[in-house]
Amino acid sequence: MKTLKLFFVLILPIAFFSCNKEENGHINVDRYVKLLKTNKYNNARLPEFILEDIDELLKYRNEKDLITNYPRNNLSSAFLVKVELGIYILWTIEAIRLSSITGLTGFPSLEPAFIPRNAEDYDAEKQQEARQEASNAYYNWWRMRGITEANFDSWLNIDPLGDTKYKWY
Repeated sequence: MKTLKLFFVLILPIAFFSCNKEENGHINVDRYVKLLKTNKYNNARLPEFILEDIDELLKYRNEKDLITNYPRNNLSSAFLVKVELGIYILWTIEAIRLSSITGLTGFPSLEPAFIPRNAEDYDAEKQQEARQEASNAYYNWWRMRGITEANFDSWLNIDPLGDTKYKWY
């Protein structure tokens, strides 16, 4: 019995305090971006960011670094080997926007990639052009939150890509 008590007193606290907060989605934006850039983000899910994190995430929206180790949507039959960091950051922002509306967390679309609204397939050559247009759209959408006459819920339901020629894949 003493051995069992000793086990609980010594081992359990070590196990409890050694848990990596990143495993549960608790991570700050700068750390998240650093891990993505170095291809060391090992969580299968997106972090549990909130609307207030979007301002910081938008600083990275134009990053062109290619990342290969990032959370992927298992429902997708496509497998993008690499994606621009800026596109992935915009995908993360879209996940925050949608989870704020629905209360559900997860991936905002099948892939962190853009396709033209009238197309069905992914075109790798169009991603840089699409990222720039989407980057501007998300930035403008975020800036409008404070100056729009619409209420917060109405603003949140505005699709940042709505006036662009792209949609999420």
